[in-house]
Amino acid sequence: MAEEIKIKKRSSIFRQLVLLILLPVVISILGYSYFNYTQNSNRLIEADLQKRKLITDQIRTSMNMFDAGSQLLEKNLDEKMVEMSNRIIDFYKKDTAVFSKTDADLIAEKADLDTSVNDMYVFNNDKVIFNATFKKDVGFDFKKLGDRYVKFLDSIKTLDHCFPERTSIQYATNRPRKFSYHATPDKKYILELSFTSPGYENLQNIMFGSIDSLNKNFTEIRKITLYMATEIFPTFDKTAILKETHKPAMTQVYKTGQAKEIVEEENEQRLTYSYYFLDMKGSNMHDGWIIQFITDDSNQKKLIARELKNLGWLLLLTVLPLFLLIWFGTKRLTNPIKILAQKVNRISSGSLNERVEIKGNNEITELSSHFNKMVNDLQDSYNTLEQKVKDRTSELEHQKEIVEEKQKEIVDSINYAQRIQKAMMASDHLLNENLQDYFVFFKPKDIVSGDFYWACTVNDLKTKEQTNHSTPEQINQLTENRKPETVLKRFYLAVCDSTGHGVPGAFMSLLNINFLNEAINEKNILAPNDVLNFVRKRLMESPKDESGESAKDGMDGVLMCFSHSSEDGETDLLFAAANNPVLLLRENATIEFTADKMPIGKSPRDEVSFRLQTEKLKQGDKIYCYTDGFADQFGGPKGKKFKYKPLQEFIISNAHLSSATQKTLFNETFDKWKGLLEQIDDVLIVGINI
Repeated sequence: MAEEIKIKKRSSIFRQLVLLILLPVVISILGYSYFNYTQNSNRLIEADLQKRKLITDQIRTSMNMFDAGSQLLEKNLDEKMVEMSNRIIDFYKKDTAVFSKTDADLIAEKADLDTSVNDMYVFNNDKVIFNATFKKDVGFDFKKLGDRYVKFLDSIKTLDHCFPERTSIQYATNRPRKFSYHATPDKKYILELSFTSPGYENLQNIMFGSIDSLNKNFTEIRKITLYMATEIFPTFDKTAILKETHKPAMTQVYKTGQAKEIVEEENEQRLTYSYYFLDMKGSNMHDGWIIQFITDDSNQKKLIARELKNLGWLLLLTVLPLFLLIWFGTKRLTNPIKILAQKVNRISSGSLNERVEIKGNNEITELSSHFNKMVNDLQDSYNTLEQKVKDRTSELEHQKEIVEEKQKEIVDSINYAQRIQKAMMASDHLLNENLQDYFVFFKPKDIVSGDFYWACTVNDLKTKEQTNHSTPEQINQLTENRKPETVLKRFYLAVCDSTGHGVPGAFMSLLNINFLNEAINEKNILAPNDVLNFVRKRLMESPKDESGESAKDGMDGVLMCFSHSSEDGETDLLFAAANNPVLLLRENATIEFTADKMPIGKSPRDEVSFRLQTEKLKQGDKIYCYTDGFADQFGGPKGKKFKYKPLQEFIISNAHLSSATQKTLFNETFDKWKGLLEQIDDVLIVGINI
């Protein structure tokens, strides 16, 4: 921590100077460089736009010249094409099937059509060329060229004369041609003638020469190409570069008239493909032309490199000297403060003998003087405080010894109380003597417990004259036909939960055990329900609060009596239950004997007698009694209670296991469910296998 303070002190002044002086300078330089780059970039872009406008205007001029020259040539060709088209149609107007049966070369020869220069094509109603002198075009489907061509050919069928179209591009050869269209009288076929002239070649060479000169004059432009504005974009230039990925952009340019640019990296070069629409009307086949510019953006890269180089030199010549000046000045200024900080670190480590040497006559000198005075005062205060701490520590140690001694006495007393409580509960010897197979899962919350299990035996049959509380008929309702001399061995087992836990609960359990013992062994009360009634009465008579009312302390639980006959060897179960049920598992059935919904103690129903419940037991029966500690324990992934239904399901699913295994599973499951949470109550589960 001291070293951390030291670093902050040494760097704070330098950091402030850098933020206040150097950072604004750097920001200003960067701002100037960005402004300068923006200006140069804008000028470069403006120059590029001017160049492209100039090129577009020159191309428009060349195209106008090509169009004007084409019109002059077309006047002569129109008359020849109309004459030739009418001649061919007149030959076969009575039998147009000749167009589908006779080879086009024979038809052309009969009409004196020179097929070495000109061509003839025949379309059917599906707009497919099925007969032609130029055999490569046979089978060509004009519907592939788009709706514009389909509509145009449909419009030809409405005419009864030859229609000469403007000069266009032949798709197979990429050369300029003059086309005419003439529908047969029965409208089944369309005759197309394709004528050319040497003048077209001259006009094309002039136009290409103009474009080539533009390529040479503007070195940053790699290539300029003209495409006819149709759906498939034909061109005169056989070396044209049109990528499939660019066709959607060209279609958008054709439809909207808005220019588009596509930037791509090719062979470590950044190329820009620009597309512009050149509106030139006059043809039913196309609306104009699309100009493609392929531009090398090397100038833009050179501009960025030049600006970065200038920025680097500017930073080197201005920022570096300024940085060094601030660093040396800060070092000279902070040396005295550094020494003072070192003294502070040593003092904070406990060395109060440190002092700062007084030098000069400035603010740091005054600070050093006040620092020495502060250390002197601190040393005096430290000495005084140290003596007080020693005195107080001695006093606390004495009090600690007293508290530890008292705590030891309390713990010893509680441990002794545990031994007393354990001695009063059912011993292993007594349980082993009367139960063949059983387990007791007992987990107190504290050293002593409010939960307890208690047992005793009664070996003879009491007569009516020997007890004032229960008749033999009430006690032996399941064995009333046995002989008088029959000896019945009764084994009583109580599984109870006293009010509270810890020391208060333990005191309550001792009181409850005492009353149970008094009822059975002293008062000879044998019926379990009468025993609980007696214990409740004694509890209500016992402690009184300050107002004279009976305390609401008591217990919940089950008192069972296992009545074993020496005559027939049968065992009957007589029991009474307060709030806690008895669970009986017999073969594949589960029987839950409900408890009376009232405690063994003061309650709104304390005048109501507990019910006596009976059951004749069979070999293999399994009996379970439990208090609320397991079901009410918080835990699991959501920190909720375990609850009674999952507890009963857990008992049933593991009842086939041995008693020792069941006890282990209960312990492991409880600890896993509880996790790191605190145990909230005592836990007691008793399982008996008949």
